[in-house]
Amino acid sequence: MSLRPHENIRIRTASLLRELLKEIAEKRYEITKDLYSSILLKLLEPEKITVLMPQEVRVGAERRWIDMALGSSMVFEFKSSTREFEDAERDAKEKYWGIVSRARFFIVTNWDKWRVYAVTEKGLESAGEYDLDRIVEVLRAEIIPQIKEFKIPPIPKNVEALYRLDYDEIHGKLQRVFSTLKNSPRVRPLYEAYKSIMSMLYGGGSETFYEDLFIRHTYMQMAVLASLASALGIVERPEAICSGAFLNVDMASLDIALPYLNWWRVALHDPQLQRDVRWVLNMVVMRASMVDWSLGAEDVFRMLYEFLIEQKVRRELGEYYTPLWLVEMMLREFDLRERIVLDPFCGSGT
Repeated sequence: MSLRPHENIRIRTASLLRELLKEIAEKRYEITKDLYSSILLKLLEPEKITVLMPQEVRVGAERRWIDMALGSSMVFEFKSSTREFEDAERDAKEKYWGIVSRARFFIVTNWDKWRVYAVTEKGLESAGEYDLDRIVEVLRAEIIPQIKEFKIPPIPKNVEALYRLDYDEIHGKLQRVFSTLKNSPRVRPLYEAYKSIMSMLYGGGSETFYEDLFIRHTYMQMAVLASLASALGIVERPEAICSGAFLNVDMASLDIALPYLNWWRVALHDPQLQRDVRWVLNMVVMRASMVDWSLGAEDVFRMLYEFLIEQKVRRELGEYYTPLWLVEMMLREFDLRERIVLDPFCGSGT
């Protein structure tokens, strides 16, 4: 009987599933040539993304954890021995049903043996027990192909990887569109309003600096708004999603975007510029739709912001969230154990 450390099983399982996903995504792309499969392949090939939750997955607000989830499609429990498999099934029904019930499959393994359950409205139904060689074929041919759209867990590393992908091309297209429109009567006032705010912080920044920062903040706003729309399950035109024009309260539109960062909407009326803008919009919206926002709340945009806005600029601007270095200093310098810290300056959940 095999007895393997819990973490060893998790790492091996994550590696196996990553390879199977890549293989299946390649086959799908050969047939469909769709944008979704193309992006997923780019993320999987260099292993830029943590396809599975990095370690444990919190179940709601309760202090209970499942071992791993493949998006919202599969939930995994790892055991050292097959003697513990029955305990895993019982815990899934009694402790973790809130998250297990949303999945299609619940799988228990000690790596050598795999027990698969189909998740139904009535509970867990046994779908078979397999050894390692056989489960690879079952996953490849029967289980993973049932996942029509693979959703990525909402953790900072994943969100950064999604929006960092093809960033140079995205930035280049937005920059070219802005360079064409920056002196137009509709775009110039928006840029000058943004620049006046930034210049109060920087003073002597160059025009090139402000324009580059303008493009970076534009892309950041698009990403955040598209993610919000995806999390709320809103289906709209890409331009409505990326501009924030998708929220309505009492039949009235709720504007949540910074208006000067929506300058790109002017380009939609220009036949020569709208192609580049629509390409960017489609890329942003597709990335947002690939995240399973139901899996939990975390400071997901921290790493993306740190990538888009370099450290020196962030320090001068002021962080939009309480950075981890400051949190670590607070924990190191003050006795905060078992105390609640209220942070009115943090807008992201650090």
